[in-house]
Amino acid sequence: MILLSYEILIVLMIVALILEGSFLKIGNLLNISYQSIICLFILFVYLFLKGYYSQSLITLLSSICLILSSNWFKVKKFKRFEYPVILIISMLSMIKIVSSNNLSNILLSFVCFIISSSCLVIYKRKGERSTTAGIKYTSIMIISLIIFLGGISFLLQSDTSLNMKEIFVSNNYGNIGLVLIIISLLIPSLIIPFSLFANDVYEGSLTPSSGFLLSLSKVPMFITISKLYPHINNEMFIFLIKVLALITIIIPAISSLNQKSIKRFITTLSFVTSGMILLLITLLNEKATEIITPYLFIESITIIGCFGFILLLNNNGNFLENLDSIRGIGKKFPFISIIFSGLILSFGGFPMFKGFNLRYELMVNLFNKNDYILLFGVFLSILFSISSSLRVVRNLYLDYEIPKLEPFNKILIMIIFLSFISIISITPF
Repeated sequence: MILLSYEILIVLMIVALILEGSFLKIGNLLNISYQSIICLFILFVYLFLKGYYSQSLITLLSSICLILSSNWFKVKKFKRFEYPVILIISMLSMIKIVSSNNLSNILLSFVCFIISSSCLVIYKRKGERSTTAGIKYTSIMIISLIIFLGGISFLLQSDTSLNMKEIFVSNNYGNIGLVLIIISLLIPSLIIPFSLFANDVYEGSLTPSSGFLLSLSKVPMFITISKLYPHINNEMFIFLIKVLALITIIIPAISSLNQKSIKRFITTLSFVTSGMILLLITLLNEKATEIITPYLFIESITIIGCFGFILLLNNNGNFLENLDSIRGIGKKFPFISIIFSGLILSFGGFPMFKGFNLRYELMVNLFNKNDYILLFGVFLSILFSISSSLRVVRNLYLDYEIPKLEPFNKILIMIIFLSFISIISITPF
């Protein structure tokens, strides 16, 4: 009943914001953004006190993404009110996916997520890259939805429950159904080969949209996968999952060495983290959900901090999104450069940051299971990821003249500083 009440509150808030935005004449976007941020923060406190920790963190991080987007829209002088409403709808769908144990409810939430996230990708962006991003994202997500529907159809044919706690796979129909559902969830989770569309999508969409979707969209998908995976009885599929995870861990780590865009670099390293979380799920089975959830949110916080850094670098309305354009930032702005360096190093898996904890957990489990081939692959990936992260950090401190930047937004500095504090690890493991 409590769960139902806060969902109704979010829906009422969405309706109120739509009505307010429709009747206000000026300042629609910023007014509604600020009101949305306040409402989401109150909701975060309520959910946290009630013990809904995953849902509360999604709410908090969504409110931070709204703060980032408000700054971006203020610089770009956009005044439309729809963006915060679409973002909140997307957040609500993620919360529903995390909260529900029934696949039919997850299906409805998944549809809502696809519609809202597609709107975020194509929102108010003109040009060939934006059109390509919208077409690719919408097409691949529709394919994901069709596969999900096929999976549920096979589960119904097997006469098993759609409740994830009561699923009992007794025949091939059930196995095929679970396999299809997991495949459909791997698509937005950025697992190779499904991640091949992602770089173009996140580079072609608005910077705040990229930050929001890249940081949070994987959370509900991996939590659902971790609940379904223990019911899989197909050894061939389990082997295939491990192979895909290993490829996702190694290939993007190598390609990150040649990235020139900050957004592409962050997206590429996010692929690596996705592969490691998927591989960890295959090793932990029933314990996976509890263990992977903190790692998912650590990655989300890191990504939000990195995008906050991008939004700080405002050169007369144009943000510096190219790695070459931030050369020399470290000498002129040492404080924010140290923070960004820490976030990037954590993302690459450097010890002394919480990004390394996932790598360490994964290597320990692989070692205990004597799976040395996968262990070697993870070790190689860590070396490549750290090397690419160090290359970005070195770029910050090269002796280059940087473009003139607008005064830094103090709220954004506070956000990236808190992100930096959150990912520092007291111990190396």
